[in-house]
Amino acid sequence: LHAVSITANKAGVDGGGIRGTGAIVITLEDSDISENEAVHGAGISANNGSTVTVDRSTITRNISSKRGGGVNIDNGTVFSLNSGSINDNHAETGGGVTASLNSTVNMASGEITGNTALTHGGGLRIEQGCRLDMQNGSISANQAGSQGGGVYLWATALLNMTGGALTNNTTAGDGGGIYTELFVYTNPL
Repeated sequence: LHAVSITANKAGVDGGGIRGTGAIVITLEDSDISENEAVHGAGISANNGSTVTVDRSTITRNISSKRGGGVNIDNGTVFSLNSGSINDNHAETGGGVTASLNSTVNMASGEITGNTALTHGGGLRIEQGCRLDMQNGSISANQAGSQGGGVYLWATALLNMTGGALTNNTTAGDGGGIYTELFVYTNPL
């Protein structure tokens, strides 16, 4: 998808803006995904081995009643933020991005900023068997109601951070920048 605007759509369950399932490939370039609503992944929801890549695009002001205000991925899906922003999204958990069930989030650049979660992971919620690989970019000014203002890592989630910054994230509970619970951290440096 190149130079498109997907705005103000609603889904009863997954993917207010875009829903992809079954090993599909979604590439966003110079696009805007905004003001969509869904239960999971109001901006984008993808699963079952799909690949989602974002370049020079904005995923903003989307609202999920449960998981992944901006993006929700699961079941072996790979999401790559190469440039652009995921900002000002809202969800119960994982305000910007939620990854579950052996999925991967690659952050080469760009920003995840100003997202809110009622409970865990204002910026990102990375769950069981998933990983966050962060080489550059910023996770900043996100807010969570209970844990993980910037990033919430849970149940064997893997964080591999070799660059970038986590700044000015807040939570009413624990872990303003990163909250970890039963996870593995690696840094190859």
